[in-house]
Amino acid sequence: MNNSKGLLLIFSCWFMILIPSYCLSKNNSITYSESIPKWIFPTPFKYDAKDLPDPFIPFIKENLEKSTRNKPSKKGPLTPLQKISPSQLKLVGIIFSSKKTVPPMALVELPNKKAYILKIGTQVGPSGGKVSFINNNSVTIIEPITTPFGEKTYKKTILKLHTREGD
Repeated sequence: MNNSKGLLLIFSCWFMILIPSYCLSKNNSITYSESIPKWIFPTPFKYDAKDLPDPFIPFIKENLEKSTRNKPSKKGPLTPLQKISPSQLKLVGIIFSSKKTVPPMALVELPNKKAYILKIGTQVGPSGGKVSFINNNSVTIIEPITTPFGEKTYKKTILKLHTREGD
């Protein structure tokens, strides 16, 4: 009886191997690539950086003006007007001359209560601002600034003359 069970087991294993192979040989043979979906083998990626930005260059540029601030310029050390921001100045008075050859001047006071005279072209502020206009009641200072993206722009500061103590 043991022999018949063993023989039956061998015959069934043999049958399980032969029948599928016989069926596959009769059917159209299925190739390996047809049985696997196309998404498993995607098309190869080709990188073309012709019109793309360089990924290793930062898009926010370091503000170089900050590193050169309060350092002596090539012309010499910074003046007290160049060491402070134009918004910290207080406009005390404006001087006009009857002579057309004498340009208008303005008297400003620093936070330490020291007074200085401004003329058109006088440098004010650590970033190289200059006095651009003086009229009857105000002084305009234009400063070049660089944005974090490296763009050059200008900041306009207007100092107004206070005629009364309460203004």
